[in-house]
Amino acid sequence: EDYIAPELPFEKGSVKIPTRSPVAAPFANSGRFSDSYSHLDRSQWSFLNHGAFGLATDVGLSRAHSWRMCLESQPLRYFDRYLLNHLAHSARSLVDFVATENKDKMRESIALMSNVTGGMNAVIGGHARFHGNSSKVFSFDINYGSNKKMCQTYHGQENAIEIPFEEDFLPLLRKIQSSSNEDNDYHLQATDVFLSAFDSTIQNLIRGGKHSKSSLAGSLLLLDHITSNTAIHTPIMSLAKYAKEEYGMIVAVDGAHSLLSLPLEMSNILSDG
Repeated sequence: EDYIAPELPFEKGSVKIPTRSPVAAPFANSGRFSDSYSHLDRSQWSFLNHGAFGLATDVGLSRAHSWRMCLESQPLRYFDRYLLNHLAHSARSLVDFVATENKDKMRESIALMSNVTGGMNAVIGGHARFHGNSSKVFSFDINYGSNKKMCQTYHGQENAIEIPFEEDFLPLLRKIQSSSNEDNDYHLQATDVFLSAFDSTIQNLIRGGKHSKSSLAGSLLLLDHITSNTAIHTPIMSLAKYAKEEYGMIVAVDGAHSLLSLPLEMSNILSDG
């Protein structure tokens, strides 16, 4: 390629940059990133929250501070000479981080967001506006609480349908995880558990008489790749494929917690899921 990356207007420093996870695990583990948080007061905590209240990595703090100082030292230069080039480079680097194939196609469709909540607002709200007041959105009860509230706000209480999972199906996952010897074995069994919970909710709706299978086409299925409270690795590819082929649903994934926890290959996820 002829691409030449723009040079940083400051020294990179020697802060460690985290790498992608080499293997997928049934339940997320933040322990292997502990050396990326040198500023963490380890004498004052009992657990590490990997979710919304988790701390930033060393490289994130350092780089954010450097860019902030670059902006404050000469705002016009920052906006006129640096910002656009480095935003484009950030998007390109993100694709390199999450994919090894079909990068050119992915670079044409990626968009940077200020945070995941803003992105999910756009997706959930956009679906409700495009499909109208009767459109439905499905989400598991173990999904991130903020996303569930957005579903209720945009689609209404009646059309924001929660899939019961935590009470009856989560214990099954825990049992499978403790007895599985290989990741593939876990994922096959976990897929069956998630699909059972999903289909059970759908069938209950249909038996209620207000919905038919065809009426669910165009509904939104919202998935967490790694759940926030329970740190479960959701089999998103199998669920997405089933929801689209069986019910004609649209699928959106909140992948905020999977970026460093899983060996993401987004080109495969987008083509197969």
